[in-house]
Amino acid sequence: MLHALFSFIPMNPLPLLFLNVFLFVFATYFLIYFGAPYIYAILRFFRYRVANMDTLIGLGTITAYWYSVYLFLSSLSSFNMHNASHTYFDVPIVVIGFVTVGKYLEMRSRRITTEAIKKLVSLQSKSAIVKRGNKEEHVDISDVHVNDIVIVKPGARVPVDGVIVEGSSSIDESMITGEYIPVDKRVGDSVIGGTINKQGCFLIRATKVGQDMMLSHIIQMVRQAQGSKIHIQRFVDRVSSVFVPFAFFIACAAGIFGYLPDLYHMQFLRL
Repeated sequence: MLHALFSFIPMNPLPLLFLNVFLFVFATYFLIYFGAPYIYAILRFFRYRVANMDTLIGLGTITAYWYSVYLFLSSLSSFNMHNASHTYFDVPIVVIGFVTVGKYLEMRSRRITTEAIKKLVSLQSKSAIVKRGNKEEHVDISDVHVNDIVIVKPGARVPVDGVIVEGSSSIDESMITGEYIPVDKRVGDSVIGGTINKQGCFLIRATKVGQDMMLSHIIQMVRQAQGSKIHIQRFVDRVSSVFVPFAFFIACAAGIFGYLPDLYHMQFLRL
């Protein structure tokens, strides 16, 4: 490609034999080390008749690899380097390389999402101060029920979603809104579990607890987004389940019918 753009660059800067030996070693390493999941996908295809994008990648790369190996070895045995110029060792290197980079970026994003989930979980309070009668009881967060009166002291996290029934304060809601300026809250205003009470002491009536809290819903949605496939991935898998077997059998048929005339011609010459 560089030779087509810049004529002073030689067409074949490296000897063809050396280039093919290098590509053969490099492609073999890529196919064994990075391509193992795609080889397993081919085995699953033949065993269970189920195909996906990994099957398509595996069939394409392993076919290009073994065809290139055949041409390369035949060129060495016949001392004819012309056949070696048509090898496709670059296919498994480039295709598996790009897909591996894509999977790495996907895993990296999943790892970032997992860390975000851990941070969200850390925002959940493990205990609360509940006013029952004239007593203040420190209870586990799972023992807080709807309509309980919860006391929130300065510097503490709001343990559950609720409505202020007594007192006022400024609350840091940056975990929800991203706004770091505290929001003034007074009687009748809603508060969200996990937010931080900056100053003042107030009482809230619990309206949502446990899995019904806004913070719990956010954590659940992030987990679902992390574990589910996007629409285009599901679409590609559905197309691949039909396209891969169809393309495989068409390729086999084309190879057989393309080889039969040569075989017939060879038998005819022998006769």
